[in-house]
Amino acid sequence: MNEEPTTPASPEGFTSGETIASFLDEAFRTQDVGKIARALCEVVHTKGMSAIAEQTGLTRERLETSLSEDGCGDLSFPEVVAIVRALGVRLSFEKFGA
Repeated sequence: MNEEPTTPASPEGFTSGETIASFLDEAFRTQDVGKIARALCEVVHTKGMSAIAEQTGLTRERLETSLSEDGCGDLSFPEVVAIVRALGVRLSFEKFGA
């Protein structure tokens, strides 16, 4: 599975935790760092970059740079966890393959 995650029809589509979790899950399943960063960026922008920066303790500039096309993959794992937590969802893992 290497397709782009399906974006909700409108920004209001990211109002529920279930929608955010489903959208980010699709992105993480691709295992493509760029797609994951773009998905995180899309949700963070919808929820408010400044609000997420405040909740995570990261600067707005750090979020913008790290979630940009040029900076994708520049976030540390603790930063990703903080962003995901601020979005009201959590990471989970499952076995794949044979």
